[in-house]
Amino acid sequence: MSEIKTVTSLNEKIWYRGLKTIYLLVFALTMYITIMIDRDFYEVLIAALIFEAMRRAFYYVVLGSIEPKR
Repeated sequence: MSEIKTVTSLNEKIWYRGLKTIYLLVFALTMYITIMIDRDFYEVLIAALIFEAMRRAFYYVVLGSIEPKR
């Protein structure tokens, strides 16, 4: 029984790492495009805040908490 629990826990960690990596790549790409198109600092800041809000909303809806357990 503990083996099943360990595999499930490992799968959750792998899934979370993959999700975090995808989020960071999309975030970095968006920041890069925003900086290249318009070099206004406030628009970059707004893009960062929007992505942070989207991340927190996603964790709240999917995981049931604001920050995931590590």
